[in-house]
Amino acid sequence: KSWPFIGELQFLNKLLSIFNPLEALHCWTAPYDSPKDFEIGSLYVEVKARRGAARPYISISSEDQLEVPEHSDLFLYIFEINNSPSESPESFNLDDLVNSTSEKISETDLEATRIFYALLAQSGYDPTDNYKNDLFVRKSEGEGIYEVIESFPRIVSAELDSGVSRVQYSISINECSEYKVDQDYLDKKILDVING
Repeated sequence: KSWPFIGELQFLNKLLSIFNPLEALHCWTAPYDSPKDFEIGSLYVEVKARRGAARPYISISSEDQLEVPEHSDLFLYIFEINNSPSESPESFNLDDLVNSTSEKISETDLEATRIFYALLAQSGYDPTDNYKNDLFVRKSEGEGIYEVIESFPRIVSAELDSGVSRVQYSISINECSEYKVDQDYLDKKILDVING
């Protein structure tokens, strides 16, 4: 249950360093079953969290997930998270991440904190569930940001035969190296959108 949220909350924390809490939460579209996890004006970000020890593939859940809307930019942001066998200074569980994010939001906007928990509930997060034993550690060396352009390896709806939909597939991360960009590049793209 923890995995879908971890990457999204990690990226939400990045947005909280750029936007005020309400603006950052407005960008988080995954709780509304949007094909993309984040929408920042005409810039979209799809976030994936993967186990570092797993095969170098990521799962794509539909033909819409990596489809780039017209006149827009799309980035695939991959966080590498490993299970931690025991508690350590670097380890965390989902509740830890939720609480630290909530604290960051509540420092400036208590109303945004209420919205944050509503979005979590809408996503399926239940604070009464026991997440404490699922410990993770983030491995930044395995993270990557990829710009999804026309030649990016993917399946989109325009390529499917009539009647075919809900396509699930995997992408080899090793085949995406030419599309990799750094955090500064993405940050500049986000600031370009903010500044019009």
